[in-house]
Amino acid sequence: MGAKWVYHRFVTDKGQWEATVVEYKGPVSIKWNGQDVPAHRVVSGDAVADLDDRGMPLQLDSPQGKLTRAVPE
Repeated sequence: MGAKWVYHRFVTDKGQWEATVVEYKGPVSIKWNGQDVPAHRVVSGDAVADLDDRGMPLQLDSPQGKLTRAVPE
């Protein structure tokens, strides 16, 4: 828990490479599809991703909006 990873990404509107820190915050319980489900929380800047056990996103919350994985039919 608390592991950090730094990588560089190219920010097109700035025209430069920028260091980005990603941090694993640990296991959490989130509401998804009306149920409490376990997830792994990862934070990168002002974005928060809740991932399943395979590392696939359940939801992503950022200032630009919130994305939630669709429930399979």
